[in-house]
Parts: sequence; C-alpha cells; structure tokens
Amino acid sequence: MTYIKQIINYTLFTSITLLTLGCGNKVISNEKLIEHLIKDSLGYKDNYNSIVVFQEKGCIHCQHRLFDFIKENKTNKNILFIIQSDEQLINLSELKEKQGNIIFDYKKYLYNYNVVNGSSAILFNGSKIDTIMPLDDSSSLSRNIAFIKNRIDN
Repeated sequence: MTYIKQIINYTLFTSITLLTLGCGNKVISNEKLIEHLIKDSLGYKDNYNSIVVFQEKGCIHCQHRLFDFIKENKTNKNILFIIQSDEQLINLSELKEKQGNIIFDYKKYLYNYNVVNGSSAILFNGSKIDTIMPLDDSSSLSRNIAFIKNRIDN
C-alpha cells in the first residue's frame, strides 16, 4: 500500500512541478499568435507582407468594395487573403479557384482569438505588425484601401 502512495505522491508532485514551470504567465505577442494561427491552424506556409481578412460584417457596400479589391489583387503573392465568410450575402465563387494566397477560414481563427473584429488589413514591417486597420467602416474604407494599394505597390 505504501508503494502505491509513493507512486501517487510522485505523480502528483511531478504534475504540479511541470504545470508550474511549463505554464507560467507567458504572454504571446500578436505576431507569434498570428504566425501560429496562419501556419499551424490554417496550414499556410508561404511568406506574406500583409494580410487582408474578409468578414461578412458591416455594410454591404463595404463588403462589395473589399471583395473587388481582393479580386483585383488575388495574384499578388505578398498579400495573404483570409476569407471568413459563409457566403450569405456575397457569392465568393470567383475566389475559390486555385489561388495559393487565398484561404477560406470557416473556423474564424483570427476573429475567435481577438486579432481582428471585422474585415481588416494587417500590415507588417519585417516580422513586426506595423498597422491593423479596419476595412468594414464606410467612412474610412476608401482611404484605407488606397493606403494598402500604395503600400503594396512600393
């Protein structure tokens, strides 16, 4: 009986030690979180300088403008397009043709991990996030799309 108690105590001690050492208050950066979600959860391994996330939130006019921007730039390999839509309002069949930089994320990883709360652009400077801008606000959509176009052209 004492042998069993020793095994239980050893197991309990080892488990608590591993949890204490392994699960410290580590804060993961947004860059690492995004990298993990893109590579591990979505399976995208190529490089990108910008991410454009399309969600069916906001005004329908904004969604169509963003959809047109994605269609115009879908061959630009520096931009990763993440489509988080169930196609209730916009038919996305034009984007479903084999494009390596367009990913359909039906589990909405970036939304569920609070990286973005709607259609957005995530612009990087090297490996660091430079800007996260909304693309679902009609008052700033034209200005933000123009900024992204200027940024990807340079």
